[in-house]
Amino acid sequence: MKTYLEEHSDATRIFPWLADASSSIRCLCVVGEMLLFPEDIVQFKQISSEMFRDELKQKHALSTYRFYVVVCVGNEFQSKRIFDYYKLWRLLEREEMLEGFTSRMEVAVKVGKEPYYVGIAEFGNKQLTTAVEMISDSPAMYTIICGNHDRPPHCQSYLIRYSTSA
Repeated sequence: MKTYLEEHSDATRIFPWLADASSSIRCLCVVGEMLLFPEDIVQFKQISSEMFRDELKQKHALSTYRFYVVVCVGNEFQSKRIFDYYKLWRLLEREEMLEGFTSRMEVAVKVGKEPYYVGIAEFGNKQLTTAVEMISDSPAMYTIICGNHDRPPHCQSYLIRYSTSA
């Protein structure tokens, strides 16, 4: 197993859907290669969380960041009423330990004719390992974004930005 960091000063080259972002967005990716066995995947989740945390500690104090997890969930139910009842965070609480994930917001969006919920929640560095595990389990569903702590929290503006680009 090989694990390394990739840092990109322009995240729009990696994630083209961020092209509409008004400010420059940098990207830090933890990449794992040759994950052949389930034990490798478990080890990668642990290593990637530590690498991410260590990289942020080296470059900046970890306390200077606000962390957010952005989630996109499609309708896994046959009934739209059940999907609209659970929405996003109730559904995820059935599967994940979301203690410490605060300021949760969600909005309904349609991609083509398919209904989705897009949501965002703020979390602290104590929940970073949990967030990395969530992403590792379903990378198409989750993204972690960081914002400078000196800026006021704008979960609502992040949510609007990501739900309109979905």
